[in-house]
Amino acid sequence: MPTEKRVRALPAIRISETLENALMRLAAHDDRTLSGYVVRVLEKHAFGHALSLDADDRGGNDNDASQRITTGYGDLTDR
Repeated sequence: MPTEKRVRALPAIRISETLENALMRLAAHDDRTLSGYVVRVLEKHAFGHALSLDADDRGGNDNDASQRITTGYGDLTDR
């Protein structure tokens, strides 16, 4: 994924202390800041599902299971 300059800010979100602690541990394990780790997770989720968004534009998405297998990003999807 090419590195793009980060010039936009998202609105603040409220999360539980448990989720914050888990994200901080994951970020540390990945040797990233919390912010950098969250950006990485969002990029994987958004760009990993780009093909499924294209399928939705064509009238439906029946490929959820195969998308999770081919992209490897299904773990990040909470449905």
